[in-house]
Amino acid sequence: MCEFEKNKRAIYLTERNFLHRKKFFEEDLQEDVFSIKTPQWILDDPDYGQRRYHRGLSWNQISTAMRYCQLLYSAGLPMPEVVSATHDMLERFHKHFDIDFPEDKLQLWEADSYAYILWLLGLAVLSNHKESLNRIPGWLSPDLDENGERILGGAPLVDAPMKALLDLVGYRGRVQVNPEPFFPKSVYMLIPDIINPPKNPDNPFESLAIPRGRLLRDYLKGWYKTNKDTYWYDYHKVRDGELFFGYWAFETAIFTLLLHADMEGRPLKAMGFYPKDYIEYARKHGFAVLDGI
Repeated sequence: MCEFEKNKRAIYLTERNFLHRKKFFEEDLQEDVFSIKTPQWILDDPDYGQRRYHRGLSWNQISTAMRYCQLLYSAGLPMPEVVSATHDMLERFHKHFDIDFPEDKLQLWEADSYAYILWLLGLAVLSNHKESLNRIPGWLSPDLDENGERILGGAPLVDAPMKALLDLVGYRGRVQVNPEPFFPKSVYMLIPDIINPPKNPDNPFESLAIPRGRLLRDYLKGWYKTNKDTYWYDYHKVRDGELFFGYWAFETAIFTLLLHADMEGRPLKAMGFYPKDYIEYARKHGFAVLDGI
């Protein structure tokens, strides 16, 4: 078995595809999107224009940064290199949403956006990038009015599972909670019970909930199917896996690190999609201590 096969963390990743994607991603990340000349037909389009064009290029680039840090983790690269790529990715998201294009927002009711926010929160905790935990919710869209336009000055629109997660990581900013969950048939519905187990009304010191470890196991079991409407679902089957960069439920690290949740029966680290090496690295280096965020 070659060295790459021994070290990789994602079973679907091949060395050939890794080297190809890594080179492609690194070239993309070096590009200055604002130096790319806007095509004349875009400049002539009153509904598109130069700013929207560069905003799209910037979004594509920060999405590349997200895929790149996951690719490095999937390939088994040393954790300091993965953490560095994670920090670079988080800072690129900050620059895009808070500095260059503050009008751009992620709509949490879209499957890709929900997955991205969970990745971002999980990776911020794992890499000890505490400042991102206060920034990320601000990248979410408020509710829309009857014309489909964002309500000016509206708070980020979240659902109950996301609100519970934001509370857990210590976010104290203003949000609006949607009356209904955005994905009622998803594993996201387990998040509130994982974080705040219901209490026995006859004994407030006794929990009625299924133990956290079992809920986490159920979460991981259903995680991949939950993401069936995302752009990256089944990437390992497309073009011989050329587009694959990893399947990781980084948000589960939040539950494990902050709630000290353990598995029942078999270790949580034995389950697919669980970023065990990142979690072990975070624990070893004292990450995920959220005082003062």
